[in-house]
Amino acid sequence: SDEDKLENDYEDEFLDEANSLKETSDDIIARLKIRSMKQTERHNDRMAELNLPGK
Repeated sequence: SDEDKLENDYEDEFLDEANSLKETSDDIIARLKIRSMKQTERHNDRMAELNLPGK
């Protein structure tokens, strides 16, 4: 019936939305991890620079 079709369309739309939200959160997490790694790298480089002259 038309009602069933409407319900299925709504469900598909909901699933699409849920999937795109999940992708978005995965992207954000990946970007944060990369940024965190870069910051750690920069911090380690700075510490290495500070330590070099003293050795």
